Amino acid sequence: MLYLASYDIENDKLRLKVANSLLAAGLERLQRSVFVGTLDDGGQQRLLTEINRYLLDADPAGTQFMLMPLAEAYARKTDWLGHGPPDWTYHCHQALTLII
Repeated sequence: MLYLASYDIENDKLRLKVANSLLAAGLERLQRSVFVGTLDDGGQQRLLTEINRYLLDADPAGTQFMLMPLAEAYARKTDWLGHGPPDWTYHCHQALTLII
C-alpha cells in the first residue's frame, strides 16, 4: 500500500533518526519532512514500532509523526506545482517496464 509520512520534530538528532528510518524502509523524500512509498503490512508495522521507540523519550510538545495510507487512485490525481518528485508515476504504479 502507498503511504505518506510526515513529521514535525524539533530535536535534530531525533529528526535525523526518523528520516533515516523512513529512507531505510524504502520511502522517498518529497520535501524536507514529507516522504512517500510503498509498504506491506509487516513493513508498516516495523516502521511504526521503530519510530515509536524513538519518540517515547521525546518531548511530546515538540514531536509529531504521521503515517497515512493513500489510495493510489487519489494519489494519481495529485496536482504538483513547481518541481514534482521524480518518481511519482512509479509510486502510483503507473510506470511500466518492458524487458526483452
